[in-house]
Amino acid sequence: MTTLRRLDALAASCYDAALGHVSWASVLGDIASTFDSTHATLLQQRWLEREARVPAQHGFAASTIAAYEEYFKDRNVVLQELHKVSNLHLSREGVVRTNVMFCPDAVLLSSEYYNDFLRPISVRHLLSTTLSERDAVQITVFQEKASTSRHLRAMRYLAPHLRRALQVHDRLKEAYAYRSAFEDYLEGIARGAALLDACGAVIYANAALRTIVAARDGVVSASSMLSANDAVAARRLRKAVASAASGGPGGRFAIPRPSGAAPYHLLVSPLGSADAIAPNRRGVLVIISDPTRTESFDVPLLSEIYGFTPAECQIACQLANGHSAEGIADAMGIAVGTVRTHLKRVLHKTQTHRQTDLVRLLLLGRTLP
Repeated sequence: MTTLRRLDALAASCYDAALGHVSWASVLGDIASTFDSTHATLLQQRWLEREARVPAQHGFAASTIAAYEEYFKDRNVVLQELHKVSNLHLSREGVVRTNVMFCPDAVLLSSEYYNDFLRPISVRHLLSTTLSERDAVQITVFQEKASTSRHLRAMRYLAPHLRRALQVHDRLKEAYAYRSAFEDYLEGIARGAALLDACGAVIYANAALRTIVAARDGVVSASSMLSANDAVAARRLRKAVASAASGGPGGRFAIPRPSGAAPYHLLVSPLGSADAIAPNRRGVLVIISDPTRTESFDVPLLSEIYGFTPAECQIACQLANGHSAEGIADAMGIAVGTVRTHLKRVLHKTQTHRQTDLVRLLLLGRTLP
């Protein structure tokens, strides 16, 4: 007997699969059992393009799935009948269908698809619903006996949860892909870089930062948190991380090194959108640079992208290399007020509002020579 409690538990399992806590195969196993079956598939099949893929399944041998993807996909008379103009409404998202609704017995039983694919596994009936029209994804339960009214009601109850779970799954995969690409980029830069969660714990640290931390010369790691040997710098780091995580500017300051080497320059900046559901729980980006190492920038490219003047390029690059407005003024032989005027123009041209945002933009978007 299919109870509402069992269906609710099954819906929860669908979301667990979307979040990666359980496998889609195990969820399909529960779905098959709920509908008195031993086989179920999550199928992506673009009928016109003659492409088929089974991302997850329950009950089938791997060789059977391979045979479908390579051969029987083109002989699936059930899908062929479904895609006839008169039956297209049954392929819409959320519509629950059985093969008897649109595929005549004479067509199915005389087909190669039935005799060589379905019959060997004792399947005569199919219960399906489309989860995504755009991506041509559907879930199908393979049954020996025809679906009952109880089966139809249960699938109609589950269908919206299955569709939403698939959407969540796809969005998370996309987000993980972006994060992976971002981490790959950070791994290639010479400066130390880390991604922290809203509590300040390190989610990811690139090779340069791991080397800095291993040296224990200024920047250290304690209980998965970034910290500093110097107590004052450690407090400033915690304060800057808390500021960035709550949507504030973060911070930019120096961290002394016990060895006596020039202090590290540290930039703490928020990640994430201000319109997030919990804007006070943003991720945090930390970039640590050694002032003895000067970062190189493609000045002509900066001028082309942002429309910087030569003076603005020089000031922006020196700022990104950790120099203060006063130090830049001394190096260029101009007044501090002139440096600040140029800096205002640089912020306007890069559409940033704070120096920390500007430095982050230049470091993450720079082109190495």
